[in-house]
Amino acid sequence: MTIIVGLTGGIASGKTTVVKFLKKKRFAIHDSDAVVKKIYIKPSPSFIKFLKRIKLGNAINGLKINKAVIRDEIFNNLSKRRKLEKHIHIEVKKSRDRFLKKHKKSKIVLLDIPLLFENKLEKICDYT
Repeated sequence: MTIIVGLTGGIASGKTTVVKFLKKKRFAIHDSDAVVKKIYIKPSPSFIKFLKRIKLGNAINGLKINKAVIRDEIFNNLSKRRKLEKHIHIEVKKSRDRFLKKHKKSKIVLLDIPLLFENKLEKICDYT
């Protein structure tokens, strides 16, 4: 049985330092922030289509996403923000589920989730 450890904390709490240390020790770590970063750096056709559907198409320039445009658009538009957050959380969950399936025979894995408690994800962890 795989032990799942949730790693969380506020800004400048040392998460990145801990993750770097544990990666050197060859622990399997799923980094939620890295998944989100990848979504924006290499957007899938479905993500581009989604942005257009929620009227954020002006943030798309070729195959690049201008996060500043998105930030400005969703800052005062709660509906767009919630739709975008929901979509991103679904994509991160898919990635996390693939990671856990891939490492199901590992003794221990770590999930680096900045909003672990806020999103009630502590329930999928054995330890936090």
